[in-house]
Amino acid sequence: MSWRSVPAIGGGGGGGGGYDPNEWAQRNSMLYLPVGANQTGQTVLACSVDNFGNLTAQTVNPAAGTLFESLKRLGHRTNTGVNNRSACFATAGPQYFRGNAAGLGGFRAVLRWGVSQQNAGDMRIMCGMTSGTSVPAGSVEPSANTNCFFVGADSTDTQLQLMHNDAAGACTKVALGVGMPWLGVANVDLYQVVLTCAVGVVTEMSYTVTRLDTGTEVSGTINSNLPTVNVLLKPTYWISNGPTNAAQTTIDELGWYVDDQNGVVP
Repeated sequence: MSWRSVPAIGGGGGGGGGYDPNEWAQRNSMLYLPVGANQTGQTVLACSVDNFGNLTAQTVNPAAGTLFESLKRLGHRTNTGVNNRSACFATAGPQYFRGNAAGLGGFRAVLRWGVSQQNAGDMRIMCGMTSGTSVPAGSVEPSANTNCFFVGADSTDTQLQLMHNDAAGACTKVALGVGMPWLGVANVDLYQVVLTCAVGVVTEMSYTVTRLDTGTEVSGTINSNLPTVNVLLKPTYWISNGPTNAAQTTIDELGWYVDDQNGVVP
């Protein structure tokens, strides 16, 4: 498997295809990539916060070692020595939706991430499209989210899960297999998540999750318990150390790419 610092934009489908600037220009797109080494700058679209106040994205210096360690990225970590804390990196507000009429909505989201600090307690994580406008508290299990479509793990999970939910109840969870463990190996396990929803009134969404350091890939479709058609979603990275463990936890993100699939140029 080859690696690109820029997401594989274009070509349709899951995570494949090459970078096509013409197609990208025709999309109503949002591209965010981490800044260079030794910097912590953010785009104006994004914020790094926890459920008790603002955080600063952590400087990460690429270095020889694992694939994970060699790449430009930013770390978002919970406050040290305090339990029940979460750290979140997301757009300032939801901007994408499933679609409630012909020619409207739809999206393709590509997110890349890994964990650089973890604890053996009740840590939890989510990476994907969520609808919340505030940062979930550290005690929240990801599967309690509504109107969402993401990859994550509750405190009791041993494998990463594809989770999705409508406006009520708990998420439907699909285990991604032993090749995508939770908890895995910090600074080694590196993931790409591609979440796709076609334009218009659709009853199916698709996902492709790739572990980039091993090439393991899991894909599928969902057709029930979907986010409400006209509820706006946003790309989100979130991690928590849980209510019983004060050890610091950190999610390192390698940016995201999201487009609305229907484009703005014929």
